[in-house]
Amino acid sequence: EIRLPRHKITALLDSNFSLTAVEVVPIVSIMPRHNKSEKCHHEHYDKKDRHKEHDRHRSDQHHHQQQGNADGSGGMAGGFMKDMLEGAARGAGSAIARRAVAYALSGSAGAMEGAKSGQFDIYLFAQSWAPRFCCSQKEKCESQGIQDTPGLSTHGLWPSFIEPKTDGKTFPAFCVKSPKTEGEFDLAEHEWKKHGTCTRLARDKYFEEEHRIAQHLAEIAPLAMVEKPGVPIDVLEIRTGYPRAVGLQLDDLCRLKEVTTCFAKESDGTVGEQVDCPDHVLEGSRNRVGDCQQLYLDKPGTCAYISKQLINSMKAL
Repeated sequence: EIRLPRHKITALLDSNFSLTAVEVVPIVSIMPRHNKSEKCHHEHYDKKDRHKEHDRHRSDQHHHQQQGNADGSGGMAGGFMKDMLEGAARGAGSAIARRAVAYALSGSAGAMEGAKSGQFDIYLFAQSWAPRFCCSQKEKCESQGIQDTPGLSTHGLWPSFIEPKTDGKTFPAFCVKSPKTEGEFDLAEHEWKKHGTCTRLARDKYFEEEHRIAQHLAEIAPLAMVEKPGVPIDVLEIRTGYPRAVGLQLDDLCRLKEVTTCFAKESDGTVGEQVDCPDHVLEGSRNRVGDCQQLYLDKPGTCAYISKQLINSMKAL
């Protein structure tokens, strides 16, 4: 029996088709500034049909996942995932194995540890909806000082590959070996060691780029994120509010958890223009909306009760 853990646990498939699990932890907060123009808000409105089709595809995946949980197979895509992994294990071919990995990996999956610094294709920029994070991770929220943040806070800037490698790795990590530090866990230090060392940027420049992108996104993010916390919002309204395809991660009650945007890498290793997120993001848990047609944005300082009636209405549109 194959079981794949959900939410914060990333399933990794190695060359022997064994599974390992690692935890992904959010970090540093950047207070957003919003100043969205009418032009930017509607510039990519013609992508609605594509977004609708993609969300229907994701909803189908969520349905398969629920079936998998019910029959004991669990995890991403349920029985579908189990069949693919078993097929790969029977030697059905590397193409099936790679496809299995693509579904097993949950967005930030598959670290290629010890990779050569600078060898990556694009940047992923992950942001948490701070009020929701503070409801689910109170101690971490307070330690990061984001309890009063009204919107998105920075999770991390991650170098990534456009296509998973043959072993399923989707991003380089820990490109420079460093001794473990004792004492209280420092999230910024962890983020630098795990991701920043793979960019070939100086430490200060890496965090400068992270801050610059956070400010840029605060200016172009969908207006609904400023105007509509506390009320249901169409998922499509958030998707089309961004100029490029992004990952939206919702919980089981249709509440927004994270947004993942993607950016080109410039020749000097700095962050370039926004691009569509690659398939391993859009088909992984960083773009998981299930059957939610609407999403809910928690207000800062509150952890709203979501009634069954409201959940059903957000899923039934």
